[in-house]
Amino acid sequence: MSSSGYQLLMSKLPQRRPALNRLILFGGVSFVFLLLLVPLLSPPVAEKLSAGTSSVTSYWTGEGELRNASDGALRSYGRKDNFRENLRPDLKYLMSGFHSGWTNDVMMGANAIHLALLTNRIPILFPFPPSLHLRYIDDDAHIPPSIPFDTVFDLKRLSKSIGIPIVQMSELKTRIETKPLLGESMDLVHPVQEEIGGFSIWMITNGNFYVREGDTEAKDSPVDGRRCYQLDTYRIQPYFTPMPPTFRPAKEWHSTAFSHLSALFQPSPNPFLDYYLSQVPAWFAARNRPVPKLQPEDHVLYIDFLYNLGEGGDDGRNDWTGKGEMGKVGAWESVGKYMRWDGELEEMSKGYVRRAFGVRDGKGRKVPEFISVHIRRNDIGNICADLTPEEMANAVEKNCYVSLKSYADRVDQVKEALAKERGIHPKYVLATTDEHGEEFLAEVRELGWIMINHDHEETVEKFGLWYPTLIDSVILSMGTGFVGTSGSTMSILARRRVEDWNGGIGKQVSREYGGLLGDD
Repeated sequence: MSSSGYQLLMSKLPQRRPALNRLILFGGVSFVFLLLLVPLLSPPVAEKLSAGTSSVTSYWTGEGELRNASDGALRSYGRKDNFRENLRPDLKYLMSGFHSGWTNDVMMGANAIHLALLTNRIPILFPFPPSLHLRYIDDDAHIPPSIPFDTVFDLKRLSKSIGIPIVQMSELKTRIETKPLLGESMDLVHPVQEEIGGFSIWMITNGNFYVREGDTEAKDSPVDGRRCYQLDTYRIQPYFTPMPPTFRPAKEWHSTAFSHLSALFQPSPNPFLDYYLSQVPAWFAARNRPVPKLQPEDHVLYIDFLYNLGEGGDDGRNDWTGKGEMGKVGAWESVGKYMRWDGELEEMSKGYVRRAFGVRDGKGRKVPEFISVHIRRNDIGNICADLTPEEMANAVEKNCYVSLKSYADRVDQVKEALAKERGIHPKYVLATTDEHGEEFLAEVRELGWIMINHDHEETVEKFGLWYPTLIDSVILSMGTGFVGTSGSTMSILARRRVEDWNGGIGKQVSREYGGLLGDD
């Protein structure tokens, strides 16, 4: 679902019922008390890590070269017909799916690993599923296979940087025959059907969760947890219990706090969690809804939706910009900035840049300094479909797009800052966009900016439908300077990579609807 669609959904939440308000009040008071108590019962994870007492890190020394990012986290290797056989009974794991579009899925992966760090667990990562955010997917008949996490990111480097093992689902269990992973052959072992109880954040952020079965307020049937596509490919049936209603963000499109989630699962057992789970069956029964067949389990903690999380409780994207009220906090600081590209993918992308600039190509050859630009347009216009007539009448940008001149002005500002602060004078500007219209692309080229021609490079024919988007993402991160589109998660990540990896300077072009305050 797009961010605009999610915002529209959140804006139409019904008012809570009195009975629910009493439950929330009691739960809220209890939860605040326990939040104050938890730090006294369990030392911060950072202290346990630094003291070497973490049950996770004690199995991972970080000495020498890793064979796999999962070293120390499994009792056996090789895909089985079930996902539990390879797991250690003496360790705890955290698992969540991807289902929000390419860049948002990257953020969800980092959020999962960050939460695993906070709760002293080992993350289990699903492959990235295809989505319509991939530029060259135009219909259901041309959907590429899912792509392993370590085909995109250097997982061994990440694991060593953050000090915990990282497990991929593809190490644990085989997939159904019709859904092989990109670059992998089919397994001879067939996956068995499995079940898992998990928590749902999605349920408490959807208005239909608060109505009874059959109520006229419900436009659709009461919502269940958000299933990820990958569960089906691995034949895993989830049963969702909603997170405590007190975790529901106070405002629409605001984040669930990492501190709340981590406190819920520590210490173990947690008296608040035990009490809450004991009340769940009665709550479902009172609303004529089926009680989940399985309660969430502790060994493998499954949570359905880890996109909109944050440290400050406001829009979770603010943590990723590093320019929110809390500054540089959250999953980018602990995980994201260590998620470096797979070496082969990075070198491939450098070749695209060298050829685009017309300089000598060859593995290991230098890439000239340049400013990268990300122009987000393709689905931004959909935001205007959700505006009221009054908002449309007052909109400066009637079609919700930002003028190309605004991007050019930002590029000039970045050039000036690079010259003044770094003594750098990039010769090239390389732009990427999800806009397909030839008229607009011609306007970009008229500025003297260079664009990668994936049709000419035959990227899809050589490497597959994933690679135009992957290569563009890598190229954006390689700039000495960067200009992007405010609010776009692809721009947010590209800017942080340019600033933190390259010591570069980045700016965003502000937009009236869908942007982030302070992001420009």
